[in-house]
Amino acid sequence: MKGKSITITRIHRVPDFSFTDQNGKEFSQTVTEGKTYVADFFFTTCQSICPGMGKAMMKLSDRFINDQNILFVSHTVDPETDSVSQLRSYAAAHNARPGQWYFLTGDKRKLYDMARKGY
Repeated sequence: MKGKSITITRIHRVPDFSFTDQNGKEFSQTVTEGKTYVADFFFTTCQSICPGMGKAMMKLSDRFINDQNILFVSHTVDPETDSVSQLRSYAAAHNARPGQWYFLTGDKRKLYDMARKGY
């Protein structure tokens, strides 16, 4: 709308959450406070869309390598398979920088709620 002001009256807020990252540490919304982050959902054994998404996330993280205000957060949709050690291996294979790109696992119902209602 060129030339018109738009007032945003409703802002979506991601609800509080707590998952486990690829290093076995708690990851909650406190890590993302004051930051911009890109979130996605994947699983480590996926052979369809996930490899392409992973490559795209790698490119983005490379582009923002020096920006400490940009994070990348990948949530598994298969927590039964994607253990902490599985996520750590996956992170290493995707050159995930510590403190910038996190791979999360946790309770399946909570992960799915986050996907469907949180974002």
